[in-house]
Amino acid sequence: MALSGLGGEARGEVLACPGEGFYWTPQAIADGWWNSTSHWRSLYADAQINAVACGAYGPGRGGAAYQTIACVTYRI
Repeated sequence: MALSGLGGEARGEVLACPGEGFYWTPQAIADGWWNSTSHWRSLYADAQINAVACGAYGPGRGGAAYQTIACVTYRI
């Protein structure tokens, strides 16, 4: 985030590690987090959050991630 020049305070973080028959696409992961009480609380419930940054580590194929995906919430 610092390299982007935006600055801000990190508020929460959620990781997804796709596995066989589990969340593979960014949309499926986001839907899973939205429907999970604890993940929703970490990503969306903080009224002071105004930015979410997500990224994947590892290879992707056709929009699907095969390694770790991280989303961090920020107050900018």
